[in-house]
Amino acid sequence: MTRTADTPHVVERERKKRELSQEQMAEKLNITRQYYNQLVNYNRVPSVKLAKEIASELGLDWTIFFVDKVNTEATFEGEQS
Repeated sequence: MTRTADTPHVVERERKKRELSQEQMAEKLNITRQYYNQLVNYNRVPSVKLAKEIASELGLDWTIFFVDKVNTEATFEGEQS
């Protein structure tokens, strides 16, 4: 998988908008904060199930974890530029 700067930025931006710490997000997902951090920084690839859980919590498209380049304009469901 190719790393992109966009995906961690998008995931973290949405997490912060919801005023959740990485620890709180990890608890919601039943994973460690360290593992959460590895996922959003492309050091680990989540299962499809976990990617969908993260996306559901943050209102994102779950496929962002599995594409080479993220189109940030299309990442948000229903958001206008």
